[in-house]
Amino acid sequence: MMQQRKIDSIIGANSAVQPTMALATVVGRADEWVLIAGIPSCARARSAASCLVMPEIGDTVLVCDTGSELSAYILSVLIRATPNVGTVVLPGGAAFESEAGNLQIQAKSLEMHASKELTMASPKFSLNALVAELRVRKLSGWYESVETQAGKIGLMAQAFTSNVGRIVQKAKESFRWTEKTDETRAGRVRIKTEGHYSVHSRHTSMQSEGVVRIDGEKIDLG
Repeated sequence: MMQQRKIDSIIGANSAVQPTMALATVVGRADEWVLIAGIPSCARARSAASCLVMPEIGDTVLVCDTGSELSAYILSVLIRATPNVGTVVLPGGAAFESEAGNLQIQAKSLEMHASKELTMASPKFSLNALVAELRVRKLSGWYESVETQAGKIGLMAQAFTSNVGRIVQKAKESFRWTEKTDETRAGRVRIKTEGHYSVHSRHTSMQSEGVVRIDGEKIDLG
């Protein structure tokens, strides 16, 4: 009984015209209305809630004609004028847009939840965002080549370990602060400066198992 009242409110309880199904062609749009041609008693209709595919100009649609334009509904899109293009509109405004095999998702926000695993595979992957945040408990990555450009990088970690074959760094200025021990172990160390080289410390110890050589135009000790 409740369902019958809803139907009567849509088509009009006192309407003498019974709803009929008819084919029509979409000729335009005006806000929520779809302008149609092919039905003498109906020039416009709304998309039914079950008709998720957005009717486009030139499409052939199935219309529920009640004899009143205010209660005419497009039930489905039967034939597309452009088969390779289509838009699926969900309640709430989110939409899927497809064109020649390409798919776009239009939404205010998008969330994906997987109870076990989420996998994405593509020859090319691009991410463009004003702000990006990544939170993971464990992160593993394998890269054949990495190129990164950044205006400013900040890193905070309790422990940092790297193992590489060769490191080449070039910077205009470099500053480093170490609160406790700073230790370097190398097979060979060479330091070359174009200007002044200065070492300041409270105590300095130099030990060598071989030859110690100091060469300069002038040597001051003490």
